[in-house]
Amino acid sequence: MKSSVLQDLETGWRGLIFCSATIPRSLDNQLRKRYPDVRRLTTPNLHAIPRRVQLGVVDIDKEPYRGNRSLAFADVVWSIGKAGEGSDGESYGPLTSYMGPKVNKIIVFVNEREEADEVAQFLQSKGIDAVSLSRDSSSRKQDEILAEFTEVDQPPTAEEITLARKQARMEKSIPFEVPDKKAEVTRRLPNTKVLVTTDIASRGIDTLAVKTVVLYHVPHTTVDFIHRLGRLGRMGKRGRGVVLVGKKDRKDVVREVREGMFRGQALI
Repeated sequence: MKSSVLQDLETGWRGLIFCSATIPRSLDNQLRKRYPDVRRLTTPNLHAIPRRVQLGVVDIDKEPYRGNRSLAFADVVWSIGKAGEGSDGESYGPLTSYMGPKVNKIIVFVNEREEADEVAQFLQSKGIDAVSLSRDSSSRKQDEILAEFTEVDQPPTAEEITLARKQARMEKSIPFEVPDKKAEVTRRLPNTKVLVTTDIASRGIDTLAVKTVVLYHVPHTTVDFIHRLGRLGRMGKRGRGVVLVGKKDRKDVVREVREGMFRGQALI
């Protein structure tokens, strides 16, 4: 059936149009062989990662991680979350004392959908507010989760400021109570929310609210790498990507991406 369709296309049609956001090298080679006279309409540097996006590489095989990806990952997320505390870019300026700091939002990409829940649960066990999103998630859950990472925080309204000030005055008037020394102290990362997801969230989603992307594994291809980092640097904003690299990961992909970013060149 497939071969007959191709034959019909070649013999009965005068023109073919191939449209794609990305064209992997394997497909590009096939097109060149089958249609050597094809005309190309492309945008230069369409798939170049924005210059305002920085990429850091964490070698999980070095000290102190010694191949422990989970330990390296938790350390990276905690460091990002703590670094966001007190940042001018993550606050409401002079109103922060009333409204509280903005939430630092991080997207974590995994290669397999089965890992999304596992990684999110691991973060939760470490006191980090995390949710998972994959192809198995319901449409309603997908919409609710994505809304938190796509909607940019708006400046507080006059009513919100008034309510926040009233609440602050009430809290100051509450009598001081000596804390129970026996109470267990839970370590939590404040003002940070993490979305653990697959490539389902790497395309067609306007994540203006996200400034940091963590790649739990090295993506299989530069195409996947581009789309995942493409959640950053939108509308000219700064962004930061971090990729965890181990012995079995494709270091050649990381090297190609970093060289392309340094030169400002398109990767595909």
